[in-house]
Amino acid sequence: MTVPPAPALRLSLDVDVTGLTDEQRRQFTEAVIDLLDKFRNEEEEPTTLGWTATTLEEALTRLDRDGGWVQAGAIRRALVNGGIVSRAEIYEIGNYEPDRMLRGFTRPTNRIVESMRAAGRIPASAVSLLEPVYVGVTAESFKVPAELASLLA
Repeated sequence: MTVPPAPALRLSLDVDVTGLTDEQRRQFTEAVIDLLDKFRNEEEEPTTLGWTATTLEEALTRLDRDGGWVQAGAIRRALVNGGIVSRAEIYEIGNYEPDRMLRGFTRPTNRIVESMRAAGRIPASAVSLLEPVYVGVTAESFKVPAELASLLA
């Protein structure tokens, strides 16, 4: 005798977010999405330096969405370039004026990576996604671990 498969279960939640600020609602929504993704991805994905294709795409999507689209573009370009993106390429990606400084350029990326570590999306040992390469006091380029290129679709 064959046992029929269990019917698909659909659960709908109605959550009252009255009293939360816009930022708190955004964070709440992000946490729920992360939790759902965690349960949906039951199969173990291959991991490279603490990152999976899913978590790398999540970090890049969050950068794009949260105002770090230049950093996301720089990471993508570096992965195509073998792990390095030049200062000139960053200026091209961001359409920056030549006199613009890149002080704090890695902050959006670092914030998202730390958030993902804190939420358990990536291990504490996961490598940083964007590191400056200094010549004197100037970041002449930024590096991304080239091994992560295999995770991009």
